[in-house]
Amino acid sequence: MTRTLAQLQRVTVRRGMNLVLKDKSFEVKQEDIHLLVGTNGSGKSTLIESLAGLTTFEQGTLQHGGELVADGEGRRKRSTIHVAIALQSNGVMGSETIAEHLEFATSMYGRSIDQAPFLEAFSLLHRKHDLVATLSAGQRRKVAILAAILPAFASASPTMILLDEPDAGLDEGSIQTLTMWLRALQHNGHGIVLSSHQGVFESLATHIHSLDNNTVQQHTALEPPAQKEMPFGKECKRTRPSSFGLRQQFRTMRWLSHNGLAAMMTLGVLMAILSLPIGTNSIDHLGFILAPALAIGLCGDGLVIMLREERSLSWWKATSYGTPHSSWLPFLLGVVVTFLSNSILAGIDQTTTELVMVGSLLAGIIAHIMRLVQLQVEQLARPHAVFIGLLTPVLILPFALLLDFLSQ
Repeated sequence: MTRTLAQLQRVTVRRGMNLVLKDKSFEVKQEDIHLLVGTNGSGKSTLIESLAGLTTFEQGTLQHGGELVADGEGRRKRSTIHVAIALQSNGVMGSETIAEHLEFATSMYGRSIDQAPFLEAFSLLHRKHDLVATLSAGQRRKVAILAAILPAFASASPTMILLDEPDAGLDEGSIQTLTMWLRALQHNGHGIVLSSHQGVFESLATHIHSLDNNTVQQHTALEPPAQKEMPFGKECKRTRPSSFGLRQQFRTMRWLSHNGLAAMMTLGVLMAILSLPIGTNSIDHLGFILAPALAIGLCGDGLVIMLREERSLSWWKATSYGTPHSSWLPFLLGVVVTFLSNSILAGIDQTTTELVMVGSLLAGIIAHIMRLVQLQVEQLARPHAVFIGLLTPVLILPFALLLDFLSQ
């Protein structure tokens, strides 16, 4: 008996002032291949993102494996099935290598698979350890597609595969290879939804949805073509979003340019305007010493900004059990900066472990609060139009209360 992987029920989605999906219902079962066709703006990408739980519904519900994942009331729950997706904008960060991204994509579900046959079929094996930023547009598209199908090949349970225009930028040979893989995945019990402007996948589809006319054509599923045996997945350690975040932070040094530089500039300004040493015997002096740690926190998480590239944040939300974060890094940075600030402004003899720990907690807690604000802003229709800095004054009162407590 085939299992229902995902079900949209009477969903309405609005993009800005435009109503893209209205009262839309959609069901994906095992061994289904749904092809979405239609003109630009007809809602193909929105429907795929709705199935992944990336859009906000005005009304309706989304279920994965029979369990509620999202609804028009704003409720959100973790998916109960494996979801693999290739967004139209790829969702791959330029600071990742090909091998790393594919490893993350499969190990999110505690599985691994030999990448070599797939990379060789897409002529990417010789670029395996190259950064995505060095690839051509067509090669990046291949990486995004592999990140969507490898988890299904490695998975021991049914996976919903979502491909937004996978043929865009691919040569004819790569499209034929992808078609062969999709037939094999269908035969293995996975469910597939893909969109395309071209007719290359029509013979593959079991359902063809015309979003312009709101019609559905059903076809008999084709037998998978004969092919050489594909590698099997095996269990491995599950990828933690924190390990990915820390690796990217140290590789790009974004923590230094985004948070550390702000702290150093704040400390430099204080050194220029104050008569040193200032001591630690008043609330004003404590405020000056802790100001660089406060600057670290108010800058938020530079990783969230990095994840905006190629819509990587959306890819992680759709496929993983969490959003990458910097974990303990802002706390450590708070220790170093507060120690320097205390030593330079008040004197090394005035440096105390207690004050350094307060600076660490201040930097880390505020940085994580600002990260939550950044993630909430990303859900808005125009996240880049919101200046998060305008929201930071609300943190000044807790900072003042902290200083008053420390000065007693």
